Amino acid sequence: MAHLRIKMTRYDVRHVGAPGMDIWKDLIRLDPTALIFQTPEWLHCLTRCGWENASRMYETRDGRLLVLPIVVPRHRPSYASVLASFPSGWGTGGIVASGGVRPDEVAAVAAQLADEGFLQVRLRPSFLAAPAWEKAAETLGKPIPRRVHVLDLRGGMKQVWNQRFQSKGRQGIRAALRRADETGVTIQRGHTPELVSQFYEIYLKWAANRADAREIPTWLTQFRVRHAEPRKMFEVVASELGDRCQIRVASLQGQVVAATVTLLGDSVAIYWRGYHDRKMAQTYHLTEMLQHAAIEEACARGCNDFEMAESGGVASLERFKQKLGGQPRPMAEYRLERLPLSKLQDSTASALKRLESYVTDRRGRRSAHRSA
Repeated sequence: MAHLRIKMTRYDVRHVGAPGMDIWKDLIRLDPTALIFQTPEWLHCLTRCGWENASRMYETRDGRLLVLPIVVPRHRPSYASVLASFPSGWGTGGIVASGGVRPDEVAAVAAQLADEGFLQVRLRPSFLAAPAWEKAAETLGKPIPRRVHVLDLRGGMKQVWNQRFQSKGRQGIRAALRRADETGVTIQRGHTPELVSQFYEIYLKWAANRADAREIPTWLTQFRVRHAEPRKMFEVVASELGDRCQIRVASLQGQVVAATVTLLGDSVAIYWRGYHDRKMAQTYHLTEMLQHAAIEEACARGCNDFEMAESGGVASLERFKQKLGGQPRPMAEYRLERLPLSKLQDSTASALKRLESYVTDRRGRRSAHRSA
């Protein structure tokens, strides 16, 4: 892979402190690559959920202003600080600038961050900004490849339906709408506390069913879920973003069977979360129905793209997104480290997986022993 060689020094940008809200919002408006994740409102969500806003503003030699939305865990000593733009589960970050950040600016900001003494700096720019960051990759270290699927909404819903949805996608949506009428499936939409509760209910049920299928004790899964993504996380996002956070809940005979969360930016709508009762969702094509409704709204609001998030390499999930017109878009995560912290983090993740396997094996042996 060829990269542009950046001929700049770390002094070609100057850190001028925390960004003012007016400047920050102006840059968001002027940056065609900016997503809702990079707004001050999103940073406020993070600060209400245990993170400290460490966002910074830089000025280039020719007077351009750059804002890097970034957070650090609260109540952690500075020598152990890990800066993140953004933490896992909180979307993509990166630099905001008028017209979009340039490769030389990425390189200069990264050089300054690398000299500041943080234990680790995690930078995960969006799919729209990925080309500029890729050209500066020589200064950023080895990238961690990632990709999202993105649906082009230009031309409106009619064009999306006729030209971008695959025939299987259209068939699934038609089947979903027909069966919804026949069986009385209802969809509620909004950002109320009640919808947050219903969304979290199906999330916990999805996690429990997944644990059962893998023979993992429910208590272990519930602990990990509630620790990694507590209900408060979704309550805060819904209250802070208001109408820009749309929760859709599908119910059958009063029982919640599927739910999604979509975040609506000025030009990009983002499918942020989605969970379902697998059997019900497959029978009634509920996932297609909820996605179709979210895509329709994004088109009506004038968005150019509908980002369908990462699939984690799950082939079935990628095929589903492709049915609805999603095209793979490469991106990457970059980590600036003073110590090999990534190896430690990877080892910890592997240890947790081994713990799950150990608990599952013991549970299986006990069941076999009782059966004998």
